[in-house]
Amino acid sequence: MAITIFTPDIIDSKEKPTAIANKSFPYCQLADHRRFEELVYSIYKNEIEYGSWRNIYDNIYLLQGVRERGRDCTLSISQKNNGIIQCKHSNIDNRISKPECCKEIIKFILHSLIDDRLIYDIKEFTYYFVSSSGFTEPAKDILDDFGNLILKEPDLVSWIKSIIDTNISLNSLSYENEKDKIENLLSNLIVKCILPQDIDFLLAKDYNSTTCNIFFEIRTVTDNSEVIKLRDELSKLNKYKSVSNLPIEDILKKIKVASFYLAEYSNVIEKIPDSHIERKETGSLLNWIKTHLSNNDLPICI
Repeated sequence: MAITIFTPDIIDSKEKPTAIANKSFPYCQLADHRRFEELVYSIYKNEIEYGSWRNIYDNIYLLQGVRERGRDCTLSISQKNNGIIQCKHSNIDNRISKPECCKEIIKFILHSLIDDRLIYDIKEFTYYFVSSSGFTEPAKDILDDFGNLILKEPDLVSWIKSIIDTNISLNSLSYENEKDKIENLLSNLIVKCILPQDIDFLLAKDYNSTTCNIFFEIRTVTDNSEVIKLRDELSKLNKYKSVSNLPIEDILKKIKVASFYLAEYSNVIEKIPDSHIERKETGSLLNWIKTHLSNNDLPICI
């Protein structure tokens, strides 16, 4: 069966999983694999139109037909395939293992030997791997440095031969004959894994608010004890009462939204554990927050 690409209109559904505001979205509760594909497609379509992919890709297409080439969405620029997205959805919160990840990528590489339209230029091509439940630590390790680690993988040859033997459309290939081409493609392929937390971050963008409502039922839960405590603290500040016309509830709501975005930022250097750098400015800011202002002080710190 042929595989076709298209740009679908994503429709709302009557039954949607419930998402609690400011918590991770319940991706595993989506109806099926296809619905997860549609979610990922919708997110990155918006990312191309409004976000960080705006100058990287100009089109995204969702595949329709047999999903046997290790890809669910194709990414293009100037009508050239420069990337793909592979989606993995699970109804249970099971992280994807290293063999599962590697086999999917190898399958795609093998298909590209038969159909060279799949990869325009391997050195400018990115394979995005999206999981609804995350990756095991060994899987994350190899995906983070795929080009360097995959050829050192002891099971690589057995994986390749197994995929060729179990896929009718790949039976024309022989590992021995294609060994050099396969290794060249694997070693030059850029792979990026996308975690549920990464999808959460994108869904928090203003331009994805409609997408959130199409796929999830959003509910807001407030811890009233914390709200009351903060309200009591604010009520003690006479200066606030005399200067601001904003209700305390509005201020708390804005603080809550701002904190959501700040919580997404890492406080360590990428890929270097325990690399947080202590800075005196952080301590100074914290002390300023805890100190009552005098009548002549402005309630602003930059």
